[in-house]
Amino acid sequence: HGNTIVRFGLMGDTQINSKFTQITHLHSFYDECQKQGIKHVYHTGDIDEGDQMRMGHQFECYNQGADDHVDEIVRVYPKRDGITTHFITGNHDASIMRRSGHSIGHAIGARRKDMEFLGQDCAVIQLTPNCTLELRHPWDGTSYALSYKMQKMVEAMSGGEKPSILAVGHYHKAEYLFYRNVHCFQTGCFQAQTPYMRGKGIAAAMGGWIVEALVNAQGTITNLRSEWVPYY
Repeated sequence: HGNTIVRFGLMGDTQINSKFTQITHLHSFYDECQKQGIKHVYHTGDIDEGDQMRMGHQFECYNQGADDHVDEIVRVYPKRDGITTHFITGNHDASIMRRSGHSIGHAIGARRKDMEFLGQDCAVIQLTPNCTLELRHPWDGTSYALSYKMQKMVEAMSGGEKPSILAVGHYHKAEYLFYRNVHCFQTGCFQAQTPYMRGKGIAAAMGGWIVEALVNAQGTITNLRSEWVPYY
């Protein structure tokens, strides 16, 4: 009947080069993706911890400088046969761009053929000709209510602009919300709570999603299953 099954991983905010990044959990998630036959993993930004985000931030990093940060990501980011990681960059990644004009996204994509850089802050992927996945990495702060930011994003979209699936990083939260016919995900993180987050009262939801969608010929998602893979 023209139906297609689309399966992929969703995750983000790995914050590599932070002393609080959880690289072991990240590799475990990719092992789970490989075990389940996932071929594409979508990363919602902040692949790196960035540079001098605030006073004293550099002391939370175990490498310094753009070259060393890129070298570390190329070295430690999971590589699994048959899996391609498609990623955007976020506000932490952009801190290096703001200070030196160096795009670490392009640099990582050039050195890792299994990693595709899609752009800064936002990208739209055609999962099928009529079904879209939007990756987004905001720059604002977290909210009191878990779903508030997602609701406001979707409310700000006009009817013709809405993606089928919206995946949002940055907040380090895990959430699934179906709102205005958009399947919305907050994609969690792979960074433990930092001293900065603890001081602001911000929790870290570590883990990633495995998503399976049944899409008809018109691009409508007629069935969606999501599995949250948590780490502690």
